[in-house]
Amino acid sequence: GKVRRDGRSRGGMEGIGTERIHSWCRAWRSLMGCNSLTLRCDDPSRPISCNPSLLSVSSTVAASAMKGNADLVIDGTRSARLVPYRREHVPLYHGWMEREDLREATASEQLTLEEEYSMQKSWFEDSNKCTFIVLDKDFPSNEGLPNHGGAMAGDVNLFLNDPEDVHAAEIEVMIAENRSRRKGLATEALELMMLYGITELGIRKFYAKIGAGNAPSLSLFERLGFEDVKFSKIFNEVEKALEVSEALLSDLKAKQSGMS
Repeated sequence: GKVRRDGRSRGGMEGIGTERIHSWCRAWRSLMGCNSLTLRCDDPSRPISCNPSLLSVSSTVAASAMKGNADLVIDGTRSARLVPYRREHVPLYHGWMEREDLREATASEQLTLEEEYSMQKSWFEDSNKCTFIVLDKDFPSNEGLPNHGGAMAGDVNLFLNDPEDVHAAEIEVMIAENRSRRKGLATEALELMMLYGITELGIRKFYAKIGAGNAPSLSLFERLGFEDVKFSKIFNEVEKALEVSEALLSDLKAKQSGMS
């Protein structure tokens, strides 16, 4: 499944530097007050809040993104809830990636179940990748999985893979379940991930690499304000980018506080 970026070695994931190899867990534990983005642990007895108005998060805070968010839940105000990609999610995720249409749309290689488990572990331990499973709160949790408060619907990712700009991140989303499509779930998942990236990881620029023939995805990112910056003939992909601004942050906060 998640060979789609590393497997093609575009830009590489190494070379970020040891400045990212620090835990940001203490930072978000100490932040207080938030009415637009709710972060909490799976353990409801340990609530965690953040302040999305903060725009000066150090790049070192982004270091152990996957390690630091091991118990993190990002709860949207509409249908989306984001939870870390864990071992228990692998069988269903692997089932999704058995579908040729999803592999083509995400530029993924087909993996065995054992390889998928290995890939999940490597991603979980990689400080430069931030991966969440997208849950659809309109449906009950999947049988055999912890009660997350929603059914698995897809995933959303941030890749901190630009050695020349530690404040830039590649972002992508996949909604695999047909019942969860065409209802704004992908949009909300991206908005949550961007708000999280800005306020907690210090991201100042997002970019997305989308297959030239993937019209729905191209349209999705355009609606969010992404603009074309380059085209890769090798991968037949359009790269779109979005610079972080006060207006963007205000808009993301408003959407998650029910004000828009």
